[in-house]
Amino acid sequence: MGNATISQILLIFLFTQISADNPFPANITDFKALNAYFEKFFSRKDTETVETWTKKLPTKAEIQEAHQLVPLLYGITKIEDCSSSLLASFKELQKSLQISPFLNRYCVLHEKFPTTSPMRFARAFGYMAVAMPDFVQRQIHHSAAHFQSDDEVDQQAAYLFENTDSRSLIVAGASRFCIQGTSPSERNGSAFPAGTNSTCQPGNTVSDAAHNTNLLFHHYNMAIRDATLTRKESPIFIQWHGMAAESCTKTDAFVSAGAYSGAPVYNDIGTNPNRIVTAVRLITNVFIAGTPKTDPDCNLIAETNVFGRYIYGVPFESLCQNVSPYDKRDGTFIHIEQHINSRNDLADWARILPVAFGNQNTLARNLDTNDL
Repeated sequence: MGNATISQILLIFLFTQISADNPFPANITDFKALNAYFEKFFSRKDTETVETWTKKLPTKAEIQEAHQLVPLLYGITKIEDCSSSLLASFKELQKSLQISPFLNRYCVLHEKFPTTSPMRFARAFGYMAVAMPDFVQRQIHHSAAHFQSDDEVDQQAAYLFENTDSRSLIVAGASRFCIQGTSPSERNGSAFPAGTNSTCQPGNTVSDAAHNTNLLFHHYNMAIRDATLTRKESPIFIQWHGMAAESCTKTDAFVSAGAYSGAPVYNDIGTNPNRIVTAVRLITNVFIAGTPKTDPDCNLIAETNVFGRYIYGVPFESLCQNVSPYDKRDGTFIHIEQHINSRNDLADWARILPVAFGNQNTLARNLDTNDL
C-alpha cells in the first residue's frame, strides 16, 4: 500500500512537471496560434491604471538577470535543454517567468499563466522565443512593439519568424495605450493623464515599448543584440509596425533603417532596406514598398526608436536623447511601417524575406537603381 502511494505521488509529480514545462494547449500547432494564445493574457487598451502599470515594471534586479539569462537561452542548441531549470540561478525572474519548448524546435521565455482574475499576465513582460540552430536558415530577429494599436503585427511577426526559419522573436506584452485615458481618441489633443507621458521620450506613453528603456521588451532585444556581437554573427533585426491608412499614402510598406532620406544606407542597392524593396517588387503586386529616399514625405523613419539607436552604437544611458551618426546606420536595424494590405499579406512576406536575404546571386540579378 505504501509503495502504491509513493508511485501515485511520483506520477502526480511527473504530470505536474510536464504541465509546468509544456503549458500550451495541445491544439496549438504553429507559432501564429501560439502568439494569439499569449495575446489573450496581454494588457489591452484601457486595462491598466498608472498604479497597476507601475507595479508591473521590471526591477533593476530583474533587468540585470534578464541580460544574463537571455544569452544562455540564445546559446541552447538542443531542445532538451529548454526548460525552466535554466531559471534556477535567477531568483527574481523565476518568480514571474518560465521557459517552455514548443514544437521541438523553439524555446520560449514567457510569463507564468494567470489562474485567477484578472486573467492577464501579472507583469506584462511579453515573451521571446529562439529557434534551435538546426532549424535556422537566416539570422533574422523579429520584434513587434505595438500590440493591438498597430493591428495584427504581432501575428505577422510570429508567422514570419516560423515561416522564414528565422532566429528569434520578441513581442511586447501590452498595448501602448493600456493605461486608461492615454489613447489619442480619448485625449482628443489634450495632455497625457498624470504619470502616463514617457520621461524617456515625451509625447509617447510610458507603456510604449519602442520609446522607453525600462521595459523588458527593450532589454530582451538588447540582450539578443549583445549575444550576436559576442558570437560575431551578421544579424538582421526587423521591427514590424502598422500605420494608418492616411499615413505615407505613396508607400504601403515603408522600410527604414532609422534614418532620413539623405542617409548613405539608401544609396547602395545592396543594403538591407533596398534588398527588401527589390524583393517586394519581384514577389508581389499586392502592395508597394519604399524607403525614406523613395518616399521622403513619409516621416515614420524610427529615428527615435530606442532599440534601433542601441544597435547603431548609442550607449544605453543616452538612448532616450541621442542619435547615432548616419554612417553607423547600415541597415542592421530595419523598421517597417505598413498599411493593412501589407501587414495582412503574410504569404507574400514569407516569400519576400528569403529572396531578400537568401541567395545573393538571385537577388543581385534583379537589383535596380530605380528602387533607390
